[in-house]
Amino acid sequence: MPSLLQRILAPIVDVRREETANMLLMFAYSFLAMTAYNIVQPITRSQFINDLGAINLPFVDLFAGFVIGLIMLGYTRATNLVPQRWIIPAAQVAMAGLLVVFWVLFRTGQSWVAVAFYLLGLILGILLISQFWLLANTIYDPRQAKRLFGFIGGGASLAARGESPSL
Repeated sequence: MPSLLQRILAPIVDVRREETANMLLMFAYSFLAMTAYNIVQPITRSQFINDLGAINLPFVDLFAGFVIGLIMLGYTRATNLVPQRWIIPAAQVAMAGLLVVFWVLFRTGQSWVAVAFYLLGLILGILLISQFWLLANTIYDPRQAKRLFGFIGGGASLAARGESPSL
């Protein structure tokens, strides 16, 4: 017999009883990852513009592509050195720690901090979203993914509602 939650979700998504809790948690993760991205992005951009001016933003964006490529290459290699179940929690703790570090660095008044913070915001956006889909692809097989990813990804759409798409 289907649960009340399954009956409520039935018109939206074909979810099995044993998948319901996982699917709702992944929906929440999707929502929270996109919400965090939508919070960090304007903060990093406005701080950069406030400290260095909008005229310098295209130059940093060009430089960012190269730097992020190198950082992501290092991240990919580092993920091969630790057990898979530690990758996402370790990266989340590291991201939170870096935000605290930047909170301290901004008190120094150095202009390079705004550039580094802007780059961090770009990296956080990439990591938050890619780690979410890495986890989703690990949890669900292709058949489940066909049934559930639309609903799960709806969490990100819900979080981005009213925001201009930037991914």
